[in-house]
Amino acid sequence: MSQVIVGILALIAMGLVAYPLFQVKEEVDDVDGQEEDAELEDVLLRREGVYSAIKELDQDYQMGNLSEQDYRELRDSYKLKAAMVLKQIDEMVPVVQHDVEEPVDRATGTAAAGRGVAASSRKRAAARFCSACGAKLSACDRFCAGCGRPLASGCPRCGREFEPGDSFCATCGASLKGGKRA
Repeated sequence: MSQVIVGILALIAMGLVAYPLFQVKEEVDDVDGQEEDAELEDVLLRREGVYSAIKELDQDYQMGNLSEQDYRELRDSYKLKAAMVLKQIDEMVPVVQHDVEEPVDRATGTAAAGRGVAASSRKRAAARFCSACGAKLSACDRFCAGCGRPLASGCPRCGREFEPGDSFCATCGASLKGGKRA
């Protein structure tokens, strides 16, 4: 009799151990989704890292810590890295805008001057960012909510931001003397 009870307990124990093995397929599907989310998050973090590196590089150049040749080489290298990261993001999440340099320039607060970027594509970019701290701005903001810096005005022809001392738009060349300034 005791052998029968031991046998039944052994079968129950084996069933409890084997039960999760039958549920593996459902868990694997959920894990794949988590892995994709983690991979996308990793790529997004790399994008922010490259953007930060470009901002820091721009600051170093403006402070005179880099020669123009070193600055250009490093900036081109970081832009290439940013383009590769943006391409990875595009492959993971489909997006409408495929212009690579414009999002990099927008996020780093630099100009797209001299590259022939259409003015209409710049107007489509609804999101604005503070050139000092990188905080996201709304269309009606006159000061940055992140750092309190007064925001630059927009060109009356193409909408590109300009600093209070500028006389001409760096993108389209329009005169800013009659333009409204912040």
